[in-house]
Amino acid sequence: MRKPAILIASLAVAAGTLLLPASAQAAPVPGRTETAATARTVATAARADVAAARPRVNVSYPKGMRRGGYATYTFKVTGARQIQDDGLVLATFLPPKEVSKVRFLRKPPNASCSYRNPRVYCVVRLGSANTLTMQIRVWVKYRYGGTFMADHYWAPVSFESGLTARDYVDQLTRDDRIGRSKTKISLR
Repeated sequence: MRKPAILIASLAVAAGTLLLPASAQAAPVPGRTETAATARTVATAARADVAAARPRVNVSYPKGMRRGGYATYTFKVTGARQIQDDGLVLATFLPPKEVSKVRFLRKPPNASCSYRNPRVYCVVRLGSANTLTMQIRVWVKYRYGGTFMADHYWAPVSFESGLTARDYVDQLTRDDRIGRSKTKISLR
């Protein structure tokens, strides 16, 4: 029912533009159109270069899980070669006292990873890889029900002598937060 109405409306619009007399159709000014199109093309190309040059971090997580089950979080960093610092910190802050076990399923190369309740983190020394992946599995205690929320962070860091991996994690601020994941826990 909807398709014929859309077809008729689009034909009417097309016919209206085709049936207008030539005097009613304003002729575009050639100089203005070319500069506007050229400026638009240059701006789009510049935006694409900046987007390609900027590193990106994506976090995937489950939308739901069973009570007493586990959630798997995957960090994927693309454009890691564009980071000007020595390394980066990938961290997930979990609800305190609600996690029974944490496993690292995949660690980036040259990474120091650990779990200190309620933080799961990896401090990665950057190498030649352009894409880095960290995958963790978090088991939630059976008594926990409702919505399991976790905050995810990342920040580039410059390594200094005498600092441990936990020191770099302690330097994370709210501005470094990627987002918050919400996983619904079913009671069955």
